[in-house]
Amino acid sequence: MFYKYVGAATQEETLTLFNRIVAEGSLKFAAALRVNDPFEFKFVPDPPPSYEQVLAWHAEHDPARSEEELRRAWEAANGDAWDFIAGFEPRTRLLQNSYVLSLAGTATSPLMWSHYTRSYTGFVVQYDAALIAALRELDLFEASGPVTYADEAPRVRFFSDAPDDMVKAVYFTKARVWSYEGEYRVVANGAPGHDAIYLNVSPSLIKGVILGGRAGEALKRRALEVRESQPGFEVSILSSEGSSYGLLTKALDPRIASPTQMF
Repeated sequence: MFYKYVGAATQEETLTLFNRIVAEGSLKFAAALRVNDPFEFKFVPDPPPSYEQVLAWHAEHDPARSEEELRRAWEAANGDAWDFIAGFEPRTRLLQNSYVLSLAGTATSPLMWSHYTRSYTGFVVQYDAALIAALRELDLFEASGPVTYADEAPRVRFFSDAPDDMVKAVYFTKARVWSYEGEYRVVANGAPGHDAIYLNVSPSLIKGVILGGRAGEALKRRALEVRESQPGFEVSILSSEGSSYGLLTKALDPRIASPTQMF
């Protein structure tokens, strides 16, 4: 199961998001250049150890390059502008076409509820694991996988690592401070210049929703309407464990629709 935390500034906006996501199967892929952390997707470029390595790498992965281009690449690797040429410029080129969907592996993280659902006023969408296979069938799909959390930025060995390995290291490595998210990431490729792109999957991949303890009455009623029309659709509400700060979920009783159900 995968989870998506959702929140908005007002109850009306939250309800609009609920309808778009649950009824239409819409998924928001945020622009990689506009994520919360501006230092995300950073990497350390390692120069090639020798000119022979440059030749060997291009012979396998990019054989169309001319001898002049290869010579310039080797000179750049040994010049003062290496960090810009191999770091800043490729990162910008890669990310300007990249859009990211972030999913979570748990639905009961207090930090996630606080950060991404407008302090428990939003909801969490529960997706079937088959979601990833469905996304891989979309034309704009680029890559997917769990995020690795680390203290150091990944090292990218230019003209040594395979292209896919270099890109994956950039896409799927994140600072350890974010490890509470347990993120699973899906990357799509789209035209640059957008804050986000939206892709649709079958709403049948949504198994249910978990409402925050401060969810509004309209959101609760709408979720219960979906449960009535779709057998098997689960509607739960967040609650707190009696003897600890842990969170748990329980089925939303249509007879009890009050924010006090959180406690």
